[in-house]
Amino acid sequence: MTSLEEKERITRQGFFASFALLVPMAYAVLASNSSAVLADGLNLAMDTGAMYLSWHVIRRLKQGRTETYNYGFDKYENLLALCFALANLVFVVFVLAKVIDGLSRPEPLEGTAAAIILNIVAIGMFSALWLRVRRLGPAGQSPVMDAQRRYYQMSIADSLALVIPLSVAAWFKDAAWALYIDPVTAIGLCIFFLYQIWAMASGSVFDLVDRALEEQLQLALMRVLAARFDDYEAFHGVRTRRAGGVHFVEVLLGYDPALSMGVVQQRINVMKADLEAAIPNAVVLVCPTEEAAGTPAAGRAPLAPAGV
Repeated sequence: MTSLEEKERITRQGFFASFALLVPMAYAVLASNSSAVLADGLNLAMDTGAMYLSWHVIRRLKQGRTETYNYGFDKYENLLALCFALANLVFVVFVLAKVIDGLSRPEPLEGTAAAIILNIVAIGMFSALWLRVRRLGPAGQSPVMDAQRRYYQMSIADSLALVIPLSVAAWFKDAAWALYIDPVTAIGLCIFFLYQIWAMASGSVFDLVDRALEEQLQLALMRVLAARFDDYEAFHGVRTRRAGGVHFVEVLLGYDPALSMGVVQQRINVMKADLEAAIPNAVVLVCPTEEAAGTPAAGRAPLAPAGV
């Protein structure tokens, strides 16, 4: 089974696992008066929709439909990761408004048994799915899989953070201080969700605006150019960008006109291999040219590696 097929299978399983929890979660929300359970239910509903969109993207990748998008669906993946973040932000704002009202008028919790049982089941399901996503490889290779990795982490932490305080509140339901367990738990969940939202959205936005490679990778690029200094005659510039987990690198070099095209191609192949070894997940294009990047003919401002 290829890596893409494994991603598609895990994403499909994640969607159906989330979808299967929707009906019992809806019952748990209606049966209880807990703000924390409401937050959990809204989170599940939003993320189930986002999970379906992730599955849709990976299915298209698996089918190889890149005629319209020659660079792949990496930006599409980033948009979906941003949708994950925005969907969670909507429910966080809604729940916080309800929590503020609950703090002013605290009520004893009722009907939380279904939510406790359901979240114990969810911990087992999402833990198994998180382990499968983790086995696919390190973070940073796919925005959609990174978003799923965070989603499963959030869901496990969310369920644990819900089961423990709800169980305590049910056990000490006659104590005055137990009235505040639910709103405080909901606030804690919302803070945790806001942190995850920021981590998810910030990386996606940077990739959508074609930010250049990180300084460490650009330094690695310049070291390769320095090591191969005798292979080319002039350095005309470099353009880099990141799309998802892929680094696109375009290097413009000038070569001695007396050299044959065969010799130039050999030097280009060596340079390309060295750059791809120095920069992980890189797609490198070495362009022989007599024109500097950013000349008026190219229609761009002069460009040089940032941070070097």
